Amino acid sequence: MKPLWDPFDSVNRVNPYPMYHRMRAESPIHRSQTGDHVLTRYQDIKSVLQSTDDFRAGNRLEWMRRQVTYLENKSEDFTAITDAMNSFIVMMNPPEHTQLRSILVQAWNNHDVDQIMIQNIDQLLSNPGRSFDLARDFAEPLPAMTMTRIMGMPFEDYNFLKTVATGMLRSLDMYATFKSLVLIDKSAKDFMGYLNAYLDYREKNLGADLVSRIILTYRERGVAVSRKQLLSICIFMFMAGEETTVNLIGTSLYALSQHPDQLKAVLDNPEWLDSTLEEALRFESPVQLLGRIANRDLEFNGYRFKKEDTVTLSLGAANHDPEIFNDPDQFNLHRPNAKQHLAFGAGVHFCLGSWLARKQWKLAVGEFLKRFPDFKVNRQPSWTTMLSVRGLTSLPVTLY
Repeated sequence: MKPLWDPFDSVNRVNPYPMYHRMRAESPIHRSQTGDHVLTRYQDIKSVLQSTDDFRAGNRLEWMRRQVTYLENKSEDFTAITDAMNSFIVMMNPPEHTQLRSILVQAWNNHDVDQIMIQNIDQLLSNPGRSFDLARDFAEPLPAMTMTRIMGMPFEDYNFLKTVATGMLRSLDMYATFKSLVLIDKSAKDFMGYLNAYLDYREKNLGADLVSRIILTYRERGVAVSRKQLLSICIFMFMAGEETTVNLIGTSLYALSQHPDQLKAVLDNPEWLDSTLEEALRFESPVQLLGRIANRDLEFNGYRFKKEDTVTLSLGAANHDPEIFNDPDQFNLHRPNAKQHLAFGAGVHFCLGSWLARKQWKLAVGEFLKRFPDFKVNRQPSWTTMLSVRGLTSLPVTLY
């Protein structure tokens, strides 16, 4: 009999929603064959996300040990991945997480970001040709171009940074194969090597870029800045753009293309872009799975967790829970409660990059629809093969 939870199944990775619905109905808190507890009900997931005393965001080393043990392959050294991911701000817990969040918010310059985004969008959409891949030619390069410029890195490096950030993104796959982990480790080594060399230069040559402003913010506060903290922010900026913005642009435009009446409504009423964004986040959440670890033995909604139990939260399942969202498998930009989605998490770990993703999406999708309102998808899209992150790797369109 096929297991309820099968994260390695290729069909589930392309379309996980039938599996989520079955689990929610039959075993909403499910002890899986991989040893973790998988949650699929909206209310359960929201409660865990908000219960920071009972559950912590597991660092990458904890998840890696579980993966390698399950795959029965312990000979490989994944130090580069664990070093990189343990520096990633979303893997941190208070008070370190709180301090880094505060520093980043203070150093940010909204005007600079808007101008850089507009410049990049115009560059990508100028003279694209009639045949165009929305995922590869537009959504995928945009965040890396934006982050490279915001952080003051040489712009000619953005293709390299896009490649290694995309490789690193696979480390968020909580059910990566052993072969994938080896490839991710190579990306991590390349990424960390580049960032350390860049920070060596930037610490001695401050400019007007985001990294320089972060260093100055630390100094203004009289706080010594560590290399780990700077690495954390750099990794976060690139990874957040890759995991959210890239996927959201592609899946939202694909959803609109499959619902011509709703596409026409947005074209006729550009102010409806905001509600389109919230429904897109609910309908195809870019981040599908988050991990938590129990801090102590506890009872939760009649279910017992032991200290150090690993918990998998299916945000994708939560956002398709019919107890919360009526007719959840239908895309509906007029959905009255779409904003209740958990696409960006909840509680202290609510995604710091959510406002950046929203801003970049609105500028990118708004400008694309203004220039190419009659675009047509001309072939079936290709989906990512990661269960933890949902998005398109290819979306071929014809532009008119």
